[in-house]
Amino acid sequence: MTPLRRRMIETMHLRSLSPKTQQSYLHVIIVLSKHFNRSPADISEEELRQYLLYLTREKRYSSSTINIHLNAIKFFWRHVLQRPLGLPSRVKFKKVTKLPVVFSRDEIKKLFAEVYERKHLIALSLLYYCGMRRTEVQVLKRSAIDFNRMTVHVKQGKNCRDRIIPIPEQFKEPLGSYIRQLKADDYLFPGKQPGHYVSGDLWGKLIKKCLKAAGIEKNASTHTLRHSYATHLLEDGVDIRIIQKLLGHKNLKTTYVYTHLTKYSKKRFYKTLNKLVIS
Repeated sequence: MTPLRRRMIETMHLRSLSPKTQQSYLHVIIVLSKHFNRSPADISEEELRQYLLYLTREKRYSSSTINIHLNAIKFFWRHVLQRPLGLPSRVKFKKVTKLPVVFSRDEIKKLFAEVYERKHLIALSLLYYCGMRRTEVQVLKRSAIDFNRMTVHVKQGKNCRDRIIPIPEQFKEPLGSYIRQLKADDYLFPGKQPGHYVSGDLWGKLIKKCLKAAGIEKNASTHTLRHSYATHLLEDGVDIRIIQKLLGHKNLKTTYVYTHLTKYSKKRFYKTLNKLVIS
């Protein structure tokens, strides 16, 4: 490991960047270095500008992917090299807002019916019944489940935020039965190596397989279960601020996207719209 890479890793850790962000930023700088075939410390600002144009024009990366590259470069220059950054610091790629894919309740039933291994069904159930992120379920431990209060304690989720999420009463028995067969107070979904948790890629592949088996033609992922959780709660009249807390959203604007997806919202809109017509 080069001293510069070690400094970047240490700097990201000291600034409390999430493990996922650290991995992404480090990957960006490594790719940047390989592109120019020299240390990133020796790359000029004009070369950075041309590199960003290369990502947009030739690689045709999405705006969100390019913004990850841009943010990583900004971080590296400002906090690792401790140099002022010129033009690239003023570059900004407009993010395209897309509505998330959501399962209907019937599709959830069909999907779960195609999951035959209990631990996988328990994992997907936590994603939907509790609206958890895949990474949060991956690192979940037995001690995080409180059967007396019927809650799960998500520790250090996105943005390093803890939160408490209610567990449905009907899920108590299958979850309790699964946990009782675990050998120790460790990860609920252990990996092949002792002390490690299972790879989330496994559930991603499982979702794709089950979607095909259930005949559901949607471009969905494990995160779609979280989107469905929020949308279905809104449809049943749960206050959006409560949903914000359950999802662990820092900003309420992030949660508002689900108001565009609910049948309840659309029904209420058309009911109000029809009242506008003068008969």
